[in-house]
Amino acid sequence: MPAESATIADIADRLARVSDIYAARNGIDRNDDWFALKLQEEAGELIAEHLRLTGRGRVGGRTEAASARRVTTRRQTCWRW
Repeated sequence: MPAESATIADIADRLARVSDIYAARNGIDRNDDWFALKLQEEAGELIAEHLRLTGRGRVGGRTEAASARRVTTRRQTCWRW
């Protein structure tokens, strides 16, 4: 399916399959601890982007539009967990 016609659900399904493969290949047990730590990681990245957007974080060459997109993506990821 071309990226232009993919829905968020399609993309989430693809990412879940890749995540499953990665976990299986690397012996990762995605237990309750893993999910809690993953949520914390995503929340930290969301906060970092928020701080960049509000002028209180390191920009690292990112445009405001790129940071705004990353905030949206991180919010979606956090709410999915």
